Amino acid sequence: MRDRILVYKGLKPLCYFILTYNLGKRVRPVLLSPNINHLLSTLKSIIEFNLLLKLKGLYNLLLLHADFSDVKIALTGTPGTGKTTVSKLFDEQGNKIIHLTEYVKEKALGEQNEQFHVDVKEMREALKDEDFDVVEGHLSHHVPVDICIVFRTRPDVLRGRLENRDYSTEKVEDNVESEALDVILSEAVQEQETVVEIDTTEKRPEEVFEEAKRKIEKGENSYGNFDWTQFL
Repeated sequence: MRDRILVYKGLKPLCYFILTYNLGKRVRPVLLSPNINHLLSTLKSIIEFNLLLKLKGLYNLLLLHADFSDVKIALTGTPGTGKTTVSKLFDEQGNKIIHLTEYVKEKALGEQNEQFHVDVKEMREALKDEDFDVVEGHLSHHVPVDICIVFRTRPDVLRGRLENRDYSTEKVEDNVESEALDVILSEAVQEQETVVEIDTTEKRPEEVFEEAKRKIEKGENSYGNFDWTQFL
């Protein structure tokens, strides 16, 4: 089926060109202009638009696979902001994931008292020899990567998520306060060259994943967008 028909009607001082679209039904030809320059400009716009659509489709197809094997990514944020859930979506796309909470315990990179206290310096050294695409955890911003994504959640919503984890009141309040004060973001900015924020407060994991992919592709700093000090 021809989707475009260009009819040239004779060599006259003012040439008439007719451009119509055929969408599987009869369409009455529409006279665009007797001016050839106008017509050529119109055709150029149509061609460029259709090419743009095809390129956009190809771009979205490539992003659908989301293989970032040439980029090292850190997913960090206060506990409860959605890091682990979104990291599973990266995993499903074939990316190699390191979950720091499990990793540091397996490698004994710290000391176990009432809680496990991580030796950040030892952790950084150990990860130099690891092959990964994505490192996930609330300390992952201390790991040298190409781009660090800080997940953010509004403190009142974060409190509810952490209470559902049966955290102690003290632990819940410590984490909510850290989120309101941008603690992890501040540390990430000091440690990393490229840092971006994503607000996960009202987004599904799939939406956060899509936003993360776009920010990775863009590769530019984007942070300092949230002020949650009113929750202190």
